[in-house]
Amino acid sequence: MPKPLPPPFVMLVDTREQKILPFPNGTPTKVVTLFPGDYSVERLERIVAWEKKDMSDLISTLFGKSQNADG
Repeated sequence: MPKPLPPPFVMLVDTREQKILPFPNGTPTKVVTLFPGDYSVERLERIVAWEKKDMSDLISTLFGKSQNADG
């Protein structure tokens, strides 16, 4: 029986990501330093990126006060 072909992409995970999302079995991943976001797709880093947020972090980002010097 022939071996199944791997997915045509590699998921990239930022080195600072502490709890990596569970990808389906066989999904290749690489841990690299990503500048925008926590996850991306290899060779599409400048186009595809996403940030993982928990609910409290998301609410803080959407409705919280700005953390800059102007307050």
